[in-house]
Amino acid sequence: MSAPVGRTLTGMTDAELRQAAAILRRLIADVDEGRIEAGGPTGAALARRLQGAATALEAASQRETTPHSEPERRVLRTVEKMLVFGKDHRPAEYPHGVSSLIVAALFERTIRTAEGVVYLCGGGFAAHGDMLNRTMFEDMITAHWVTLNRDLALERLQQHERFQILLWHDVAAGHPELFGEIPPSEHEADRQTLQGTFGRYGHRHWTGLGVHSLVEACEGLWIDERGRRELWQYYRVAHRFNSSQIHSGSYPLARTALAITGEVDGVDIGFHGPRTIIRPLGAASWIFAQMLGLLAEEFGRPAANEVSTLLGESSEIFNMAIEETKVGE
Repeated sequence: MSAPVGRTLTGMTDAELRQAAAILRRLIADVDEGRIEAGGPTGAALARRLQGAATALEAASQRETTPHSEPERRVLRTVEKMLVFGKDHRPAEYPHGVSSLIVAALFERTIRTAEGVVYLCGGGFAAHGDMLNRTMFEDMITAHWVTLNRDLALERLQQHERFQILLWHDVAAGHPELFGEIPPSEHEADRQTLQGTFGRYGHRHWTGLGVHSLVEACEGLWIDERGRRELWQYYRVAHRFNSSQIHSGSYPLARTALAITGEVDGVDIGFHGPRTIIRPLGAASWIFAQMLGLLAEEFGRPAANEVSTLLGESSEIFNMAIEETKVGE
């Protein structure tokens, strides 16, 4: 197994390794070029540099590392395998034109977001992995919605782009000291219509729908009862939990305050701990597997049997993630 992303097998972070390596490289160059002499100021400089390298290595060796139990390692391997598989099956053609391109773009975002979850979890930042999973779930369910509303999806994207231009025009007009005098926007006549779809301040999703409505609209794409049950379980349990993490509400703030005072185990709020990374990684694997299933339907690849295997693995660790969420609550 490869070392967890963000922390090497030595327990050092990438930055710490780079620091130590840079010191040693300078030493090697000095020796090779004859700048190091026995005794004298150059010898003292060598001693100081060696001491700097030793200090960096010692600090890294004493630093608390993220524990990785066998279940955690198995989950990490599963997510990493899915990422490699997904990258190998990026769409190259778009059978339904622009709508397929939108799905492909959402899949690319999912790859990058999943990589972020793995990176954070490798460093022990489980709660921040939860936050990224919130975005990844929304991209996944949106991609499914696009396949059901191809013409409307393109229309909404174009409308959303016009509204974003209009809102940025408002920002610029409100700060003439930064942007100068701004002429009226060419999209002003569309303001009322666009506000009705996306909200006065553009706070609604580009589809014009909330996540709950997106799930309701798309649940029929999960053709078996188990898949639909997992979809609603994820939305009602994991997505709610992830949203509570990202918005800094009463739950995460209270748990963080308790952890600071030492009155609660930091495991529950996503600090270093033996269980924490299973939750975000298990959730990420489930989301990613749903995207792979959609790719098989939309683009004819990957093969259905390959996706079926990954879906089975993701369901298993998804159940582990749900249990971890219950522990966190």
